[in-house]
Amino acid sequence: MKTEGWLETEPAAKAVGCSVSSLRRYRDSHGGFLVAGLHYRPGGPSHNSRIFWNVPLIQKEFLRRSQLKSIERRHLVDKADQILQEA
Repeated sequence: MKTEGWLETEPAAKAVGCSVSSLRRYRDSHGGFLVAGLHYRPGGPSHNSRIFWNVPLIQKEFLRRSQLKSIERRHLVDKADQILQEA
């Protein structure tokens, strides 16, 4: 497996601009959207092994989710405008 772009938890959190606790919460194993094996992986076989994070892919996912939120907001504004015009 390539290791380029993979960082341990604290440096990865800094690199993507969030807290360590947020990064951990974003894991799919904790109800989040970051996928094991793609966005993060354990550094060893134990459940308390260090976790390594694929920073470039996480940054892409953050951007994608941000763009989706912008689209959703624009849709809500357009819908509200439409309702106001019909009133």
